Amino acid sequence: MGILLNGSVLGQLENNVWYFSPTNSGILFNFGTNIPSVVTGHSPLTSLHGCGIDTNPSTGAVMFYTDAVKVFDATNMQMPNGTGLSGGVSCAEKGNIVQIPGSCNRYYLITNDANSPTSGNLKYSIVDMNLAGNGSASNPLGDVESATKNTLITSNSTESFTIVRNPTGSNYW
Repeated sequence: MGILLNGSVLGQLENNVWYFSPTNSGILFNFGTNIPSVVTGHSPLTSLHGCGIDTNPSTGAVMFYTDAVKVFDATNMQMPNGTGLSGGVSCAEKGNIVQIPGSCNRYYLITNDANSPTSGNLKYSIVDMNLAGNGSASNPLGDVESATKNTLITSNSTESFTIVRNPTGSNYW
């Protein structure tokens, strides 16, 4: 079973939905009532561990999610270019999503294929929510940019990693 706690503690609705793998169940944390509820209906995730999910910080609506092998849009459809990501099936933290600093609609999707005790590859792909994907030009649902798919960051990663926004908010550590 995998859970993603993406980023830090936030006052907005950015982390109010968690999806579990390999089921199609999750939890919605309602911060207004402090009562969590079960959510279903998203595509089953193939991973055994950490998955990534990105939600709208104002509304809490799911924008896209990943098991680090496939990427799904808000309608639970696989993004057209959302296959073939290089996340490992049994890696403890295989996928994480962070917004590109200075961009409202582009996100780094970081994947990891390490499998203890061997090291692995940490890679990134960019998801652009301005791309039509399974939507339309007037109602885009996003897609993975082909030119950045599986770009190597390092070939010496461990099974777990975290991403922290620096104090100025201009980049991540």
